Amino acid sequence: MKKNLVLALMLVPVMALSQKLTFPADLYKASTIPDSMKTNANSVVRIEESSLEIKSPAKATLSIKKLITLLNSQAAEELTFVYYYDDFRTINEVEIKVYDESGTLDRKYSKKDMRDISANGGSTLVSDNRYLYLEIATPGYPATIEVSYKISSNGLMDYNDWEPQGYEQSVQNSKFTVSLPEAQVLRHKTTNIRIKPSETSVNGLKNYTWTVAGLKALKVEKGSQYWASYPRINMSPADFEIDNVKGNLSSWEEFGRFYYQLSSKQFDLSAVRQQEIREMTAGLKTEREKIEFLYRYMQQNMRYVSIQLGIGGWKPFAASFVDDKKYGDCKALTHYMQSLLQAVNITSYPALINAGENAEKADLMFSNNIFNHVILMVPQPKDTVWLECTSNTALPGKLGTFTENRNALIIQSEGSYLQSTPFSSASANTLEMISDVQLTETGAAKVKLNLNGKGEYRDDMIYSFARQKSEDQKLWLVNSLGLKQADTWSTQHMSEMDEVKRAIIDLEYSKLYEFSAGSKQFYRPRLQKLWQLSLPEDLERKTDYYLNCPVIKTDKTVFHLPEGFEPESLPLSVEKITAAGMYKSNFVYNEEENTVTSTASINIPNQKISVKLYPAAKAFFDEVIKAESRRLIIRKKG
Repeated sequence: MKKNLVLALMLVPVMALSQKLTFPADLYKASTIPDSMKTNANSVVRIEESSLEIKSPAKATLSIKKLITLLNSQAAEELTFVYYYDDFRTINEVEIKVYDESGTLDRKYSKKDMRDISANGGSTLVSDNRYLYLEIATPGYPATIEVSYKISSNGLMDYNDWEPQGYEQSVQNSKFTVSLPEAQVLRHKTTNIRIKPSETSVNGLKNYTWTVAGLKALKVEKGSQYWASYPRINMSPADFEIDNVKGNLSSWEEFGRFYYQLSSKQFDLSAVRQQEIREMTAGLKTEREKIEFLYRYMQQNMRYVSIQLGIGGWKPFAASFVDDKKYGDCKALTHYMQSLLQAVNITSYPALINAGENAEKADLMFSNNIFNHVILMVPQPKDTVWLECTSNTALPGKLGTFTENRNALIIQSEGSYLQSTPFSSASANTLEMISDVQLTETGAAKVKLNLNGKGEYRDDMIYSFARQKSEDQKLWLVNSLGLKQADTWSTQHMSEMDEVKRAIIDLEYSKLYEFSAGSKQFYRPRLQKLWQLSLPEDLERKTDYYLNCPVIKTDKTVFHLPEGFEPESLPLSVEKITAAGMYKSNFVYNEEENTVTSTASINIPNQKISVKLYPAAKAFFDEVIKAESRRLIIRKKG
């Protein structure tokens, strides 16, 4: 989906001309930055004066004027400027100036110095999105960049959120003003900051002005989420218009009505085609069986592409188009799946969602255009079936971290509403590892490893392992599973359509032990690493830590000791149960079979580790890493 909002900016070099200053002269000098603004900062916004002039439900102009000092090379991302535009947005009056440490103009750029590039790429089949691109080399650090530009919109679905502060950035002074006709409504809310706008009314225009000053750089904490930490003012229209289609965002129900009117006339499968679909499912008895059959049919016969043309960023292609061409984007494939179900009298609804791992949820109390994806919701008497229509391997009714635990807007002709998608649970994301290790007296080994993955581990095994080239598969085994690199290995992959993705891996090692001393050999407690994540030393952490998802991992490794060898010592068994998770490991020696069996499991029940729980979670994961680092020691008898 395409969001009609203005994205980032961008820079690059040219020839320095006369030095005409927009802001006070002392702000161009790096030496005038207060020391308090440099702590944890790689850049400092010296001053920003930006405005959004809303002229009608369809027209607006965003004007940006900003002066920013880059303190060091860690702020180099500020030197890449990208301005996105399309049929609804144009960019004008672009001027970028670069000043050295003393505030002397070094070079300047304009729009003509930028590369104009199509945004087509990856899975995008066709798009009218383009972007201007520029990079800059500074005369050294610190350096100051002055940026000004205007973006005119002729078609709106939302307004720009104001984000006054970036990563590792301090802000000395920043001001954002919104003006709009008295008859129009500006809806806004603050996030991660407590400020209120000043409001005035002049010549039939309402003016809202937000100001911030002295914002110190936030320490970037590993595992935190930008949306949960950084200040912004969310803004949203009541009435809007794009491509001559009018809509309203004053409530989720109104926004759902807008989306419904775009798609409701696209159910155009012919009567003949609908009869064929009914015949395909005639032998199936229950609605659930029909849902799963048609979902598999759609997965096997259609492919995902991204299509972004005009209002096509929101309006799905007709079901007949997808049926004929065998492709579509998320909107089109969801709409097509809805049409298949409609043909067999099963009701379903598109669900707009903000997708992405740990992405922000839609606010129940503040309706705005936060969405970037569409899935399908199929209500059933005892549960709800969610369908991800862009994947050819997803299971019916199963959502992954891309769309789990979000507030989805369920689209109906009347009464659209937000509904939570399923919460990710540890039991839904499991990896079972079973290893049989045949050791020789020299430490060589033959290993048979069985992997069984569900949920996120299933997806990882499919996309990061099974579908990769041999060299990338080997890297996955070493980096993701923590295996010691084998001399030779081979893999058998089972079906990608089962709930559990299975793989059997045969490995050979000329020397499996970590090290030896005399007649003793020292081995890892298991072939692969059950857990590798160690939390940062942020015991005074200010933000929550987010894992990818809750998980359960289990491992059973059987070491067949060489004839004439016995264990000198087994690692101690461990059991840790905390609010952050549970870890167990155990070791048993079978003298008759001369085997050591290592079993271990870890259960992480929550995706988010709160600030309050963080020290205890840090201690828990450290203990797990310590337990995993102990060695199994075997020796030659007598």
